Amino acid sequence: MINNFTPNVRCVLSVLYAEERCAEMLIKRLSVLGFENLKINKAISYNEFSINLSSNIKQDVWDIDEAISYSFSSVKDKLNELKAIVDETNGRFFVGIIIEKFDVYPTMLFSGENMKVIHFLNADISMDCLDFGTQT
Repeated sequence: MINNFTPNVRCVLSVLYAEERCAEMLIKRLSVLGFENLKINKAISYNEFSINLSSNIKQDVWDIDEAISYSFSSVKDKLNELKAIVDETNGRFFVGIIIEKFDVYPTMLFSGENMKVIHFLNADISMDCLDFGTQT
């Protein structure tokens, strides 16, 4: 968090699979592209498997577009190969945005550049807002 009054935005680019074996195939194929330390997460409520490709979890931002840009930055030069592999392994891209709101909302901008990437990946987007109320 930047200070006690500003919101914080987190963004994660993931790939979702219905079957664990498909997620395992993705990890093997992505190692050739230089992706390391990928792990499979099981979503209990949806019976899906996800692999987080990139995020801004360790960087504080309070602008949605900046969080998305940071999350995309590590994969931007590999988008064509990444999309082909995910399509071949029957995955789907997912952009998860988490907003930690205190006194104010974050800047709600989605730049054309980031929207082009989301559209190219045919990614689903989920936004969750956690309201922590007013800080005194």
